[in-house]
Amino acid sequence: MFMTYRDISDDYAFFTEDRTEYKERYASLFNQDAPTVGSQFYWIPEITETFAVFLMNSMNLKTDWKKDFERDQSTERWDLINSEGVTVEVKSTKTEDGFRRNSVRTSIKSQRESLILKLFMEKDGMNKMKFVRFVVREEDLGKPIEDSKGKWVNVTDEILGHKIPYEN
Repeated sequence: MFMTYRDISDDYAFFTEDRTEYKERYASLFNQDAPTVGSQFYWIPEITETFAVFLMNSMNLKTDWKKDFERDQSTERWDLINSEGVTVEVKSTKTEDGFRRNSVRTSIKSQRESLILKLFMEKDGMNKMKFVRFVVREEDLGKPIEDSKGKWVNVTDEILGHKIPYEN
């Protein structure tokens, strides 16, 4: 199974260089035996979305989107939005298998309309990311996303516009 992703270890190192409190909160997530309600619903989203804003505003993207993404806490449908209305849902995982899969468990089905940014959280930092999107079957085009069947596809190359490392 091949997977397209981008190595973001240098981005993470640069982002956290002067952010001691951020690094401490991130490290604390790996000192827990199991996620707490606070870590699962507050700290992990806060940490991953903060870093995702940095990535979306600093990466070289193939698209001509304005790089003015910010966290959007006004809705559950997505996590980030820019001034043009481009939405990004941020998902993270601490398992290699979870990162390898293109599929994403969404809180609400309408999140499938957004681009999904998957981050792989390892003890030493976030080192891999990829973009996935839900593609609706042709026979379901025009139906509400909640009623549509489809599949999750990796669109990292499409978003970044260049080939990036493959992993076996």
